[in-house]
Amino acid sequence: MDDIWDYKLYSNQVYKVPEVYCVYGDKTSLIPDQLPISDQIEKTHLKWLNDWKFYGNIPLNRTIHTVAPYSFSFLPEKYFVPIYKIIDWFIIIDDLVLEKKNFTPEYLDNLFNRESNKHDLYGKSYWEILDEFDSVGVPRETMNNIVKNVLMNVKKTLFENLRESTLEQYLKIRGKTLGSPIFYETFLLDQECTSIPKSILLNPLIKRLTKVIATSNSLVNDLYSFVNEFQYEEYDNYVKILTYQLSKDLKSPYPNDIIQTSMNKIKDIINSSFEEAAEIGEELKRQYSNLDEGKGPILNVILSRIYEASYGHLLSYRNRYRYKTTSDITPLKSKPEM
Repeated sequence: MDDIWDYKLYSNQVYKVPEVYCVYGDKTSLIPDQLPISDQIEKTHLKWLNDWKFYGNIPLNRTIHTVAPYSFSFLPEKYFVPIYKIIDWFIIIDDLVLEKKNFTPEYLDNLFNRESNKHDLYGKSYWEILDEFDSVGVPRETMNNIVKNVLMNVKKTLFENLRESTLEQYLKIRGKTLGSPIFYETFLLDQECTSIPKSILLNPLIKRLTKVIATSNSLVNDLYSFVNEFQYEEYDNYVKILTYQLSKDLKSPYPNDIIQTSMNKIKDIINSSFEEAAEIGEELKRQYSNLDEGKGPILNVILSRIYEASYGHLLSYRNRYRYKTTSDITPLKSKPEM
């Protein structure tokens, strides 16, 4: 078919994922090569993964996905533990079920129906996690709606031809999967942020900030996952889309730097998004410089968490075993017990 990614056309390409720079990364508490969680939390999480045998009988003895540790370690443990599980669960089902298109509409309907008697290990583990959320005051149906919405948008990207998409069109879809839905709903779970003034929460700059973060999150994912997804036929990665658009009027064999050119352009967009996010934060601080003493710190909490989760998202892709060969792996260190 003409509308699928033909990786063989680009077999001559020479490329390397370019270095992305996050302007506010150094201002966060994160250390690039160290998981910001304790050994005990990590051991408990690995036991959970092994007990469910998502990867069969092969025992896991190290962290595979680091999105949650890097992006949400600022949450109290009672919230972080189920967040860690649900994000890993989502990544696993995306890798093993969605991307392989190993599902039917009925399967997804059953997955999100608590009363279904057709749950497999994904359905059973999913509702166990949601029960854990419910036990700490986050209603299971609220989380079910959030996760279902994100998963359905991921599914949508698998069956839409995005080859001719502009960046804006592409992000309109992808921003719903790797942007703010889970992120924005979860970084304010604890009691520290329950009294946020509506003037802050509904501020257009806050909405713009989450959109900018969605852009960087989505494109960071595409940049670092491209090598792993190179042979997949879907145009659900903006490196592929941009590479196609840069080469469609050329004759094969193409110049061998088209993919590298695409990656460099995307890197520039990501860096610009980080810079805009930093500028928006400064503008918000100026707008609310006169908040009373009780409300002023809340804005600082919101911004620091947004930046930490954003930079953490980047670190999780840099250090993620999901996108590395075994020969490249250097185990990450956990945060020492206090």
